[in-house]
Order: sequence, then structure tokens, then C-alpha cells
Amino acid sequence: MPVLHDFICSRCGEIVPDELHRPGQLLHLECGGVLEIFWNSRISRPANLPERESVALYYSPKENKLQYPGRNDLPVPERLRRRGYSKIWLRSDWEVGRFEKQHQVINERRHFDRNGKSFEDQ
Repeated sequence: MPVLHDFICSRCGEIVPDELHRPGQLLHLECGGVLEIFWNSRISRPANLPERESVALYYSPKENKLQYPGRNDLPVPERLRRRGYSKIWLRSDWEVGRFEKQHQVINERRHFDRNGKSFEDQ
């Protein structure tokens, strides 16, 4: 299976994205410098999430239970409100990550790669 990496030129500093990794030295054709693997994450997450992307949970201190609503824009249903549930918000990526670790769950949207590209795409 081919392995793609981003490379950086040791001479001119140009970053060459999604290049096939081959054994041996790769030369940058523009300036003749040596290409080295550029270790950088393309994932960027905002510090604060907009409300439509924030995570809403229903929590009841009486029952000490959480419920995960399907949508965050709906109010707490009356049947849950009678049992003491209220809505709590996770409004930052840090809060969502901490919640994932504490409760051993994964937020699919946080980890899903939304670009839809494969290595053949340009």
C-alpha cells in the first residue's frame, strides 16, 4: 500500500503535500534540495465551538445519569425534566476531549475526517 507524506525541502523550505514515500533520498526538482518528511498535523480545532457544533447532554443529579440527545437544538423533553434532567453544554474541544476520557466514549464528529479525499485525489 502506498504511503503518502508531506515533505519539506531542506534548501528552500517549500512544503510538498501528499507525495509518495519511496526508499532513498527524494530531491526537490525546483531547487535541488533534499525532501524530508514534514511532521505536522492538518487537524485544526477551534478553541470554542459554535453553538450548532457544541455538544449537549442531559444530566440528572438525582439519578446520576447522562443521556445523549440526537440533536442539540431541542429542549429537554418533559418526561426527562420531571425526572430531574437538565441540559448541560460542552462548548470547547478541550471539554469534549476531557468528557471522552472520563466517560470512555468517542464523539464521532470530533474524530471524523470530513474531506472525503483519498490518496489518488489531487
